[in-house]
Amino acid sequence: MATSKRLVRLLLAAATAVTAVAATGGPAQAGQASAMSADATVSVALQSLMELYPGSQVVSEDTLRIAPGVEISMPADQPRDKRVLSKEAVKAALASPNPVRPAASLPASAPTAAKAPARSSKPADRTFAAAGGSVYTCEYKYLCMWADAGYIAGYRIRFYDCAFMDLGAINFPTGGKWNDKVSAYVNNQTDGANTYFYNWNGVSSWIYLFGSTALDWHSNLAADTPYNDKIDGVHVCDT
Repeated sequence: MATSKRLVRLLLAAATAVTAVAATGGPAQAGQASAMSADATVSVALQSLMELYPGSQVVSEDTLRIAPGVEISMPADQPRDKRVLSKEAVKAALASPNPVRPAASLPASAPTAAKAPARSSKPADRTFAAAGGSVYTCEYKYLCMWADAGYIAGYRIRFYDCAFMDLGAINFPTGGKWNDKVSAYVNNQTDGANTYFYNWNGVSSWIYLFGSTALDWHSNLAADTPYNDKIDGVHVCDT
């Protein structure tokens, strides 16, 4: 009888241990699978950009939020299975010091049509943007700028918050900085919001180039303006 009771106790203890192991192992494996699934949605290209912008957050399969109110998107023709920059290039970019420059002063007067470059194209209708829609892939309440003409090719940077942004302090995805890279823009902020574009004189001051009042856009600054690849800073909305 004593032997039978001891056997029962041993069997019960073994069953309890197996149950405990199973209970512990189950959630851990599920958590790992979930993390792997999340990681799998981030392409090699986007992952390499996350290294270039430490602390960035994934917004979509092609877009990172690199700072509050600042987002960068890859072009459609960027191979997703290849790094944008090598690890060595990323390290070099992160080690490169950013300029320390004061914010540009707002111009004395709001921009007018004469100051802004001529539009090379326009949406068919403004009402959908006023209702919160996008214009040439630029979401409502954003200022979007592209490194290439046409709103499709090239990397895009977009801003949401009202602030002065020194493009020379923002790494460009393929090397260098964002200054002297902009070839197209869409100002799809709330109607009437003004944005101002500047060039750095290379020494000590900002030079006001032109202004933009939402809704405003230009698909190719090289076509009919002197501003292509000259924008070094932007004051996003003053209202």
